[in-house]
Amino acid sequence: MREEDPVFVEVFARCFPRAARVATRILGDPVAAEDIAAEALARTFANWRSAQNYEHLDAWVLRITVNLAFDALRRRRRARALALPAPNPVLDSSTAEDMLLLRESLRRLPRRQREAVVLCEYAGLTHGEVASCMGVSVNTVSTHVRRGLMTLRELMGDKTEAPLWTT
Repeated sequence: MREEDPVFVEVFARCFPRAARVATRILGDPVAAEDIAAEALARTFANWRSAQNYEHLDAWVLRITVNLAFDALRRRRRARALALPAPNPVLDSSTAEDMLLLRESLRRLPRRQREAVVLCEYAGLTHGEVASCMGVSVNTVSTHVRRGLMTLRELMGDKTEAPLWTT
């Protein structure tokens, strides 16, 4: 095989934009998605002798892209979990009673609101990162956080004038 196979060049031109879009939908990061798409096509090129004969070559490239994107997402989540400092939530007043009130109030939130509030406000993740973890849109995360914080303020009264916790 020559270094610049015109058939592969045409496949690359056709598949790269689609692979990058698919990876962006999974990762939410266009730059990382382009890396994933390039890796998928590099693997296609490495197996070009057999791959060029595949009946559904485009689908095969996209399947590689999906697998690589999910692998990257898992690695990102693992790295983030390892990098987070041990949480130490404390209400500004730092009393045991306030901590118990916060804990009970969090339990009363719907599960998805509780997850979003804890991940954004406590763990310090961005709305985009939380959206990726929860498998929802950034707007959904924003709504869950806003509603969850409103409910916490109602449940806790004047205990939430300042931020709910500091780390």
